[in-house]
Amino acid sequence: MKKILLTSIVLLMAANLFALEYEPSWRRADWYPITMLKISSAAIDDYSHLPGATNLTTSIEARDAFVTYMTQSYNRRYPSYQVIQPYVFTNYTAKADSFKSAQLYHSNIVFFAGHGNQQALAFYDRIADVDYKAFGGDIKWVFLDACLVLNVNKSDKLNMGPGNSYRDPDKFTKLKNAFIGTHAILGYYSIGIRLRSSSETYSSKTKYKYFAQYFIENDMGIWEAYKKAHKTYYDGAKEYLAGYEPAIAYIKGTDQYGRQHDGSTEKISSTYEVAMNPHQSGRNYDVKFYTQKYGTPEY
Repeated sequence: MKKILLTSIVLLMAANLFALEYEPSWRRADWYPITMLKISSAAIDDYSHLPGATNLTTSIEARDAFVTYMTQSYNRRYPSYQVIQPYVFTNYTAKADSFKSAQLYHSNIVFFAGHGNQQALAFYDRIADVDYKAFGGDIKWVFLDACLVLNVNKSDKLNMGPGNSYRDPDKFTKLKNAFIGTHAILGYYSIGIRLRSSSETYSSKTKYKYFAQYFIENDMGIWEAYKKAHKTYYDGAKEYLAGYEPAIAYIKGTDQYGRQHDGSTEKISSTYEVAMNPHQSGRNYDVKFYTQKYGTPEY
């Protein structure tokens, strides 16, 4: 009897810890700004330990730019608030299991830069499905600066946009499984081309300067800010940039109180405090998509 009781207590504790990934009970079901912005990240340029993968030169640069510009814009808009980095994985520390075991659910934003493919991310040591580490808890937004990761289309329809008739159900399910509370995942439906240049106009890291400005300082909705940042950058660099298709996969629907939520329109000034989990009973959430093509994207 004691053994059974002890086992039950252990299972209950495990269940409570697991629930923390989903929706901490202390959070308010309302809209508030984030008083301490927590950004965790992983960036890989060195793929020498991953067979078949070529080294990159701009992943770490992109990650550092994202964190720097977001911090600068946040400090300008909210001088009394803080920006911290709970986890920073770079090259050999950015291993799949390290990323999975990290308590990322205490972060508000997770950023990844490296190789990718449909619903797959290439870490330093191996390729992992996008749902290998599902995103929940306090994570509101995930940025995946990797090729094709949000493209859920059939393999011969990659360039057709996110229409239901082109969708591969298994790929969609895999991406949906990455959502256990996060409000939106932003990335690419196409090859995510990056340029390295000493000129701010041509350097692809500049898109994150624009995004931080639009999202934080101008208080635009997250998809509008992301889309406009890519357009502004593309307009300046298009003589060297064939094109790309930025995308957002976001949660839309109603919560247990019947309130409507749309993860694509959230603003930094008023973010929904409770996780939006499409797998949780009593909620009516689903994963939706927006994409926008600039130039002639490659797939």
